[in-house]
Amino acid sequence: ENNQGGEGFGLFIAYPDGRVDRLPLLESARLQVIHNSADPAAAEVDIYVNEALLLPNFAFRSATPFIDVPANTPLTVAVAPAGSAGPQDIILTLPALTLLGGKTYVAVASGVVGEGFAANPDGVEIGFGLQAYDMAQEKAKWMKYVELIVLHGATDAPAVDVVVNGALTLVSNLAYGMFTNYMRVEPDNYRLAITPAGQPETVVAAFEADLSGLAGGAAVVFASGFLNPTANNAGPAFGLFAALPTGDVVELPAATSLSKLTGVATEKALPTEFSLQQNYPNPFNPTTTISFALPERSAVKIVVYDVRGHQVATLLNGVREAGVHSVSWNGADSNGLSVASGAYFYALETDNYNQIRKMTMLR
Repeated sequence: ENNQGGEGFGLFIAYPDGRVDRLPLLESARLQVIHNSADPAAAEVDIYVNEALLLPNFAFRSATPFIDVPANTPLTVAVAPAGSAGPQDIILTLPALTLLGGKTYVAVASGVVGEGFAANPDGVEIGFGLQAYDMAQEKAKWMKYVELIVLHGATDAPAVDVVVNGALTLVSNLAYGMFTNYMRVEPDNYRLAITPAGQPETVVAAFEADLSGLAGGAAVVFASGFLNPTANNAGPAFGLFAALPTGDVVELPAATSLSKLTGVATEKALPTEFSLQQNYPNPFNPTTTISFALPERSAVKIVVYDVRGHQVATLLNGVREAGVHSVSWNGADSNGLSVASGAYFYALETDNYNQIRKMTMLR
């Protein structure tokens, strides 16, 4: 638009016979990477992709900005000690992942590499890996709001609720390794209390979140570190952080008291739309957690089906308030019998929205 409406940038090949062809653009995806592995041995690492060094000296609680990466091709992510001489120094290789063209992702490195760490209270696997979210945003869809997703990234913490200003449960039953969907909040000051799921009187940590200058922006809020550092190789203490699309990471300050802020309406924070999250872990054995978001009070069913379309189990059938909710499946059918290994589908069914996702049970 600054060049009199001329042709966009491109590469061309000229043949001896005078023909000229434009070289096709490779499809790309957008990706932000966040380092949230609290293992002291991984405080700073080199990240390789397909044996090429992508992120040298990548520090704990740091993030990249959103960048263009190749789509529709397998990407093998591997980790080496900081200052590595090359791919021969790689100490950990993760399963290959393939990003889809035109989509925007957040990938968070979480978990621990070594031994001597407390197990997750809910039995969730805590080994080093990537948690990926495939509907990331670089800005808010509604420019007068701030839009956030939350990741539970503290290996020794149970499933949690996040209570806003002492009243509204913004996040419900979020287990380690799980993302919420995006939630829309007004650009204001908030107090966030972290409680074990279903225990609103037990506040394990509280933080101040000043979002007053972020209208039109988006962020990934992630729980980080250990609730009990002494049981985790003296690793970093629990905290709450926000990664911005620019790659800046902001630490949310601890609240000085647990009284709620005054003059802030608790109705300011709600999911922006209906959505069904990918179950975690996946594949799983024997239990997995399914998270879903409701922008309004709704009658909800969560149903599991086999590959032939036969109903296996109903995990939820009732009314839920607006917010983010979770249910668990223990791999049993409606008669309480364990199902066989293989692929299954789970569906979110409401009056105004339906969505189906696939999951895999491994015995």
